[in-house]
Order: sequence, then structure tokens, then C-alpha cells
Amino acid sequence: MVLGKEVANIISEGNFTFIEINCTPDRFESCFSKMEFITAFHYMQDLMKKIPVKPISFILPESIYSGKSEEFRMYMENRRKIHSRRGATEMEMEFEREFRNMSRNSQIKCGTMSLFDSMDEDMQGFRENIIFTGFNTEIDIMYNVMIAADRGFLPIVLSDGVSSPWEMRHFNALEMISRFSYVIDTRDVMELMGDHI
Repeated sequence: MVLGKEVANIISEGNFTFIEINCTPDRFESCFSKMEFITAFHYMQDLMKKIPVKPISFILPESIYSGKSEEFRMYMENRRKIHSRRGATEMEMEFEREFRNMSRNSQIKCGTMSLFDSMDEDMQGFRENIIFTGFNTEIDIMYNVMIAADRGFLPIVLSDGVSSPWEMRHFNALEMISRFSYVIDTRDVMELMGDHI
């Protein structure tokens, strides 16, 4: 994918607010795409230091799909059984160690599912363009991207910088999000910044 000129300029000029949602080790542990996420998250953290843009990290309350529904509990229990038989791979454990070391930004705890409810007084600190990363794609990310678009911000979602325990829900959510937000891949950002190998 070639980035449109508008998005390319936003990124190359550092004209955006970078939002991390629920970037905690327990949320990372349950995501299906650890390798893609850790690569995207690591690259974007390094880029934020160069540009410089300070990430803002939010922790949202757990939704019903983040641990309280029977369907989710059964799904996670089945995954634990599979992992207990074969054990976590060395690569998975390394990704989780690396993520724990990286996710050290101070985090704003929100009382509602909308990060904007916690930030109403400080919204003037937000740039009009917002890049989203974090968990879970189909609930927390999609909901906040919709609110951002509704409030007049231009949302951009990193497709490999968001994830979910459910692969199909993740990709379905990205398809839905693409109707009211830009959806880009970190590799597009790398190429734009001259970091593409």
C-alpha cells in the first residue's frame, strides 16, 4: 500500500498524537499476533523518540469481552489447555519479556470505555490527527476511533499495532474501522521514514 499524501505528511511531520490503549502485559499475553504487534510497537516507540512525539497511554475498564463473558472464559481456558500441553514456546516467552520491558509509559486509568471522557479538559493538547495502537481491536480500539472521528479528529489505526485474542474479530474490526478511519501498516510508515529494509 502506498500512503496517501495527507497521511504521509501527517506522519513525516510528526503532526499527530500517538495513543496506546490497554498496552499491558496481560492484554498482550492474550493477543493472537504477538510477533507482528511487538515489531510494530517497538518500531513506533523508537520513531516517537526521533520525531519526537510523546505517546499517551490509557487503560480502559474491562469490557464484557475482555474477561467477564462465559464465551471469552471458555475461549481462554481452551487456549490455556493447548498451551499447557505444549507449553509456551521460547519465542512467545521472549516476546512477552520484551513487551514487559517496553511497556513502561505512565498510564492514565479511565473510568469509562472512552478515553476522551478522561481527557475533556486537556483536549487542546491533542493534535487533530491521532494514531491508535493497543488492544482489543474490536472493542476498545474501534469504539475510541469512532468517537475520535465523531469529534472531528482524523484517526489512523496501525493494523499490525492493534490486536485481539480473536483473529477473525480483529480482521473484521479492521475492515469496519477502515470505513471511518485510515488503516495503515507499520511497514508503510517504515518505508515513508526511510527505514524500510
